[in-house]
This record gives sequence, structure tokens and C-alpha cells, in this order.
Amino acid sequence: MRIKAGPSPWAIVLLVIGALVGGFGVALGVNTVSRVVAGVLGAVVVLAALAGLASWTEIQDSQITAHSLRGRRILRLDQLASADYSVGRGRYGRIETLTLADQAGTKVALLLSGYSRVTRQRALAVLAPVVMADGVRRSGPVDQVFQGGY
Repeated sequence: MRIKAGPSPWAIVLLVIGALVGGFGVALGVNTVSRVVAGVLGAVVVLAALAGLASWTEIQDSQITAHSLRGRRILRLDQLASADYSVGRGRYGRIETLTLADQAGTKVALLLSGYSRVTRQRALAVLAPVVMADGVRRSGPVDQVFQGGY
């Protein structure tokens, strides 16, 4: 089974906002300085959105592949060494992160609060037997995440 947790929908919103700010600012700017400022601001927001769109995670077979602007990292689930679950409060709500590390030292952080409900349930269903296996060091309330209905 292949599970892909794509980029945040907020990245698409940022892309549209950046294009609108840059476009309207340049077109409707009162003077040269305001046009340049609006254009630069729009470009920065568009670049941030593109960086967000370039990041995604795939869970397939016995590995997790995390893609980002810095390349990709492959974590082997059959060599999982540790799992750490943390919950926090962010500016826009609850932040849940499951950080996995394999014996080779590769770490992948899964932002569970950023996944849709269905994607989260599928990912946890695939990861549950591996994370709860003997020999995997667990920290944080990992047991609570993998109880029953995920």
C-alpha cells in the first residue's frame, strides 16, 4: 500500500496570495518604491509557497521517503530503532509530530496534525505494527496514538 501525504493546502493559498499581492501591487502601485516593495513581497510569498509545495512524504512497502528541497531521506521501517511522539500547541491549533529513526541514523518527522483524517488513519494503521514491535525504543505518549481507532 502506498500512502502519500502531500504538501499542505496552505501552500496553495500562499501561492495565490503571493501572486495577487505581487500582481496587483505592481499594477496599482502609486510610485516606483511601492511597486518594487509589492513585487518583492509577492515574490517572497510565492517562493515560500513553492518551498512548501516541494515537500511531501510517502509510506510504501517497508520504507518512508521524505522529499524536500534539500533532497530526500529514506527511512527503513524494518530497521526502526526509535519512535518519539510529541504534542504541542501552535499558533493555529494542536501540533502532533511522530519522529521515527532507524538504525542507520536517518530521522523522519511526520506532522500528523497536518494530515487529513483518512491519511492519518491509514498511515498509523501501517506504522502501528512496526512502532509497537519489540526492540523499538518509544518516548512520549506513543501508546496513546496507536490505541484502537488511531
